[in-house]
Amino acid sequence: MQNGLGLYEEGSGELLLEEGQKFENETFRKEFVLNETELLDLLQEINKSGFYLLNDSYYNPEVHDGSCEGIAITKNNATKSVDVSNMGGPQAYQRTAKLIHDMAWNKTTPEHSSR
Repeated sequence: MQNGLGLYEEGSGELLLEEGQKFENETFRKEFVLNETELLDLLQEINKSGFYLLNDSYYNPEVHDGSCEGIAITKNNATKSVDVSNMGGPQAYQRTAKLIHDMAWNKTTPEHSSR
């Protein structure tokens, strides 16, 4: 299972995390919908982060059996995907992951989503 973040041009998204011990296969999934202003603001911040300039994948071949995660963003009917294996990923990747994660958390956590 791979952790992942997804953002789609119609304003929906998902956050998928594997929780617990490695072989428990516990999945944590949050789906959310953004209004037009939230979506445009998020896409602007992602653009500023440099995400669209990243390579399609980053990995550390010296680490075996490590972590895998990815981000896929669909915009204007084109999808930009970046996968990271066995490392933290470049700064633009980390910033984009934080932007989407924070938005997902704010939209799906009861004390935040009721606002």
